[in-house]
Amino acid sequence: MSEFYVYLEKALKVIAKSLGKKDWDFEIDPCSNHPNWATPKPTPTSRLYIVENNVTCNCSVAADNFCHVVEM
Repeated sequence: MSEFYVYLEKALKVIAKSLGKKDWDFEIDPCSNHPNWATPKPTPTSRLYIVENNVTCNCSVAADNFCHVVEM
């Protein structure tokens, strides 16, 4: 892992702590849509109210082979 990504991981850990997030798994890519990083939205027939809990990534930046966290 490059030094740049070490800093990114540290930044995400600081953000997680300030948001009270204890379920983010830093061994899993945050852009993978894994349930620890993105809570599935309820179906229209669901009676449960789920607060949207997502890390959103942009994986389509021109001339870039990386996904970027753009929203939390």
